Amino acid sequence: MVAEGVETGGQMALLRSLECDEIQGYAFSKPLAAEAFQELLAPGRL
Repeated sequence: MVAEGVETGGQMALLRSLECDEIQGYAFSKPLAAEAFQELLAPGRL
């Protein structure tokens, strides 16, 4: 199951309790340009 549009910690907690496989939304990050995404994935950033 994939949940989109997750914006709060409460939503994340509920989805995790339901064993949701993937969660995406503003609770993690706003949309990023490719360059900003690459910087986010750089070693030591996450």
